[in-house]
Amino acid sequence: MRISSSIESASEGLQISFGTASERIKARNTEEQLRSSLEYVYQEVVNIRNALEQIQNPLDLDTTKNNYVKAASAGSGSDLNLTRGAVDDVDKKFSSVAQFSSMSSGTITINGVDITIDVSVDSLNDVIARINASAAEVTSSLFNADQRFIIASNDAGQSLELDSGTTGFFAALKMFDGTSESSIGTRESLDRTVMPEARSRRIAEAIEDFAVAFNRLFDENKLQAEKYSPFEDFLEALRNDLKSAVQDGFGSTMTDVDSGYGLAFDFGSTANRVFDYTLLDKIDFVKKLSEEGSEVNELFFGSSGKDDDGLIEKILASLETHEEFLKDVRGTTGVFVDMSA
Repeated sequence: MRISSSIESASEGLQISFGTASERIKARNTEEQLRSSLEYVYQEVVNIRNALEQIQNPLDLDTTKNNYVKAASAGSGSDLNLTRGAVDDVDKKFSSVAQFSSMSSGTITINGVDITIDVSVDSLNDVIARINASAAEVTSSLFNADQRFIIASNDAGQSLELDSGTTGFFAALKMFDGTSESSIGTRESLDRTVMPEARSRRIAEAIEDFAVAFNRLFDENKLQAEKYSPFEDFLEALRNDLKSAVQDGFGSTMTDVDSGYGLAFDFGSTANRVFDYTLLDKIDFVKKLSEEGSEVNELFFGSSGKDDDGLIEKILASLETHEEFLKDVRGTTGVFVDMSA
């Protein structure tokens, strides 16, 4: 799509033309109102670009080697349907969370070690901490990105014995009681790409600035266009280009796309928050960067083994033509817009 500008007579109001025939349409907005709207759009476009340009291309990641012990483990195979809010389900007492409504107070046993649960007092995070502090020699974790509960033996060669007793604890976590035998007790070194947490937080804050500006361009309450007006056409083109850039960056044609680590867009949202980047999402994103940044790097800047652009590059490219047009029309006495396929 090509967009250009030229000066027209201010006495006739704002003149806008579309299509190859360049048919002129009198602007329904006054020139002053339209210019104010264009200025608003320009500032948010600049804010998006400035936020994304703070992120190094590509991400400066460190490679470390971590030794992993192959040992017995068990875990839930699907999302636990836990929700987030002012108080997350993982911090609520079991009796107040639908997913754990079938549980009863009692004792679970892990590797012969008893651990008590009181459903009227304890939360999932309470029990996770209790398991990890016990003499069972296991580590339990809940992965927020895909809501899977994992429990694994700490030592190579050790089996894992789980018994819910009468509590129904492991069943509520979509796990099975019984014994899991260890795989071969060897250590293997795996490469991990990580980032210092301080820098991860700075990038997360840049993404937060980006989210604010991005959402303002899609907020119908903040940015209104008269129906069937030339400005509505321009705004629709800008939004469609941004939507296409995000979908292309995620490799998806869906209305909503989700990285699984705090970055999710929903172009069908009616809440004027296409990019809903909450504090919890920010925490998930920082954790991902700090522990395994390669996936973020590939999403942002594409695969190093392929000649493709990532999400950030695609968004910046989609803004380039619109930003140049907005620069041209600022300060002129009239505007001419020519959009052709």
